[in-house]
Parts: sequence; C-alpha cells; structure tokens
Amino acid sequence: MIRTVVATIPGGYRVNGARCHQVRLRELTGQDQIFLGDVVGQLPSAQWTTEVLHRCLSGLDGAEDVNREQIRSLNVGDREALLLQLRQLSFGNRFDCVVSCPSPDCQEKLDLELRAGELLQSVAPLQMDVHEAQLNDGETTCTVRFRLVTGDDQEAVIELARRDYLAAGDVLLRRCVDRVGGSGTVVEEMPSALKEQLGERMSELDPQAEVRLKVTCSACGRVFDALFDVASYLLHELQAGMRNLLHEVHLLAYHYHWGLAEILGMSARTRHQFLRLLEAELAGASR
Repeated sequence: MIRTVVATIPGGYRVNGARCHQVRLRELTGQDQIFLGDVVGQLPSAQWTTEVLHRCLSGLDGAEDVNREQIRSLNVGDREALLLQLRQLSFGNRFDCVVSCPSPDCQEKLDLELRAGELLQSVAPLQMDVHEAQLNDGETTCTVRFRLVTGDDQEAVIELARRDYLAAGDVLLRRCVDRVGGSGTVVEEMPSALKEQLGERMSELDPQAEVRLKVTCSACGRVFDALFDVASYLLHELQAGMRNLLHEVHLLAYHYHWGLAEILGMSARTRHQFLRLLEAELAGASR
C-alpha cells in the first residue's frame, strides 16, 4: 500500500561508469517521520537531505537502495527536485507557507499557496560531468572548466558556512572548478565579476538548485524574491505533525488492535483513510 513513482533527475548518478537518470521514489511512512523529524532532525540541511533520500530512493530494479555516496554525488538541483516530488507524493501537491515582506517599514506576513508541480523546473538531462564557460570581464577573458555543486560539496562546507558564509561560497567554487585556462589564473585570483558570471552559468545548468519565489506584498506593493528551502519546509512539516502522528497511532491501535510497527509502516495517506472510516463508524454508532 506504499506508493512509489519513477522520478527523472537531469544530472543523475553513476553506476558502474554509466549515468543513470531515473530512480524509484517511495512515499514517507510513519517510521520515516519519526526518524527524520526526531532522530536526525537536528542535522544540517545538506546532511538531512542525504538521509531523507537514502531512506526513500532505490534503483529502477528495486533490488538495492541508492547508497549515500551516490546521493551525495547528485547535483543540488536533483536533490531539491527529489525532495519536492517526495513531499508531493507523501502529503500532496499543495504547500502553504508564510513569508515576511523585507521592507523595514512593512514586514507584513504573507500567506502563500504553492504547488509542487509549479516549483519543479523542466531541465534536459545532462550528459557531461564537466562543463566549460567563456567568461569575460573587460580585457580579461578565460575558459573555465567546472562541474556543478553536489550534496557532497554542501556537506563539506557545513562547518565553515556557520562561521563565514562568503568563505564557504569560495570553497564551493574551488571544489567545482577543474581548470581556469589561458593565463594560469587560479580560482582565488579570478575577478569577482568572473566569479559572478560562473555562478550564473552554473545556475543556468542547474536551475532547480535554488527555488526562488516572486512575491508581491499585499500591504505595501513591494515586489521581492523569496528563497523557498524545500528541506527546511519538509522537516518543519514532519516535526510539527509528530503529535498528530502519535494521536493517529493511538486511535488505530486502540480500535483496530494493530501493532505499533504495523501502523508506523503505513503512509500518512493510508492512515488517514482508515481514520476516516473509523470516524464514520463511530459517528454511526453514536446515533
């Protein structure tokens, strides 16, 4: 009764030298919710994302899970896309969230209703691990060979990012640049304009890496961008729903006499189906 879907990821991962662009994704169970919301709920976002996907992904043959090293090797956009699809599969297409207007004189709280399908970008599968870009800054021109940021890169700079976000960004860039051609320039010596161009090119190749919302404040009319962090949203949702999960387990165990493992092995969708049947039965019995 646990649903699975086949998800296509543009960057993909390597298996015996071949690039795979499809995985099987299963919906979350109550056991997953407890583990992800409680046991590993304090992990940094990049590490938490790895744990989520490790629990819910498998290869198309279904024989083996995709291992943590392969999950870490995924482009950031692939990981974000999989989280969106996992949330859609487990809890539905609709996201309700609140953002604040950044204007100091306003700071209005804005309710947003999002759809997972609208947040997912349509990206053609990438066949290469390494890319090239011609960057120009006035008289400075160079060819840069680079790869896209992965989950492994994000995990590598977690501690530095806590102390110095900008320095962590530079380390990410150094990890991803294979060669700066032409004059023997190293990444540290690249003008800021070239680094900015490189970042833009990386975003073009992996647009799902950052989900940005265009928001208009209903109070002051200001238009601004808001970053939607899928991992943070899903984690908050799992943790906020913990009390409801325990209540659902109690009701199902009390009335159906099912064991804890059996109930927690169900998806939220299945639990709610039985709870609706139970509510109807109890309502009929009280008449």
